[in-house]
Amino acid sequence: EAAGAPVPSFSTYLVTNFPVLGLLKTLVLAAVLLVLYGRGPQKPVTRPDRPAPMTRDQRRLALVLLVALGFWMTDALHHISPAWVSMTVAVICLIPRFAFLPPRALQTLNIEPIFYAGGVIGLGALIVHAGLGDWLAAVLLDAVGLQPGDAAGNFLRTGGLATVVAMATTLPGVPAILTPLTGDLAATTGLATPAVLAAQVMGFSTVILPYQAPPLMMAILIGGLPIRDVAKLCLLTAIVTILVLWPLQVLWLRVIGVI
Repeated sequence: EAAGAPVPSFSTYLVTNFPVLGLLKTLVLAAVLLVLYGRGPQKPVTRPDRPAPMTRDQRRLALVLLVALGFWMTDALHHISPAWVSMTVAVICLIPRFAFLPPRALQTLNIEPIFYAGGVIGLGALIVHAGLGDWLAAVLLDAVGLQPGDAAGNFLRTGGLATVVAMATTLPGVPAILTPLTGDLAATTGLATPAVLAAQVMGFSTVILPYQAPPLMMAILIGGLPIRDVAKLCLLTAIVTILVLWPLQVLWLRVIGVI
């Protein structure tokens, strides 16, 4: 709204970003995992002949999640914010009568990853509040050399700008810094506001190192994953993403008329 454009719906966001940055990136991630670990020693795994059927509670929870996903994907039709849908589903899952959680679930919750994620998010907020993010964005804007008339080049440079900012502020800090600059970026690059926002998404969806993404750090802590292996995975995936998926994203946005 501050940038002079309507707030994009989740369904619009899905169409704009999922085909390349979601679906194709999933395939890239799987390929990188196979390259890194597909040729190692294989341990025999005993699998049941048939997977165990879903329990009644699992089916109920799956239904609730499918309904939520349906509301997210169709918000352009009913105009209910995805945030309200998420909050409603969370409240439903917490109601004891529905029995989605075991008794005293919160007492057995490991809150260490939550505090860690809160610290990472808070670091980004601190950088934004202190003005360091705005200073960094201004320096980078001067460095990348945005010029009107080069739509594809400006789009890629703006995505690179978002990626560099994410390394300094973590991913949650990128929208807080770059979204207020959307109008200036659109005027400087000649891109439409949706294209500038799409470049921002392309940038902060490219994770260079694990610390940038609080959910990833929570997964590392909960799963006991080696940080070195996850960092290697992030770096290789980011390289393939920048070299292959970023140009494909430009082509896709040209097809749907964003650029």
